[in-house]
Amino acid sequence: MKHWKNIDTPNGAKRPRRGRVLERHARVGQGRLMVLAFVLGLLLHFVAATAFTLSPRQQAWLEGHPKIRVGINKAWPPMDYLDLHGRPQGIGVRLIRSLNKRLGGRIEIAPGTWSEIYSGAKEHHLDALLDITPTPEREAEFNFTTPYVRIPHVIFVHEDAPPIASLDDLAGKTVAVEEGFFLAKLLQDRYPKITVRTYPDTSSALGAVARHEVDAYVGNRAVAMHIIREELISGIRAAARVRSTQSVKSRFLWVPPPQPIAGPCPGSA
Repeated sequence: MKHWKNIDTPNGAKRPRRGRVLERHARVGQGRLMVLAFVLGLLLHFVAATAFTLSPRQQAWLEGHPKIRVGINKAWPPMDYLDLHGRPQGIGVRLIRSLNKRLGGRIEIAPGTWSEIYSGAKEHHLDALLDITPTPEREAEFNFTTPYVRIPHVIFVHEDAPPIASLDDLAGKTVAVEEGFFLAKLLQDRYPKITVRTYPDTSSALGAVARHEVDAYVGNRAVAMHIIREELISGIRAAARVRSTQSVKSRFLWVPPPQPIAGPCPGSA
């Protein structure tokens, strides 16, 4: 039997077990992202090809809104983000553009930080938000559409951290989350022994884990793994999937006008 040498270690030595485990997690994560991209590609084709009809009330609302401003998170790849040239990109943005073809080009994309676009929606400066998780507090103020994708939350820790199996294992530790995300309040309410520290975006929160500023980051698996790979952030591993909270439901959110629209909101995916 032929024995193959490991070409990236001296003298064919085996990689450390931790390194092999991290590489396996990275390959699994990349595979899941590829599957997600493929499925959403089919969804976009379906949206572009499928006809839909509007009720008279929905049509009247559209006629009163020749432009519909949709807020997107400018730093949440691969869902929504601005590229190096300041152009909106991402899976959610592609969905908006597919829907925009059906709505005569009336949708305008308004990028910003999450806090900016969320407050803009609440104050009715924006007509809608993209990729937001419904909570009881939010459902009292906004109309949500059917989710177009569900992505779980995952705990990310430094590679030299002890094993973490659940949020309960983070008691007494400091956890990074994005400013304005519902996870901050959820952790504070349900896990008072966890110290929550907020950061302006996901990249900053993950960087805090890499620098040992915090013990862990909790958030969207697809976004975190995309940023870790694209920004070459080293020393971080996915420790466990969060079981005590629901999966992230990336949705369109249509801010209700003074007279709410009856029936499904236009553009529901």
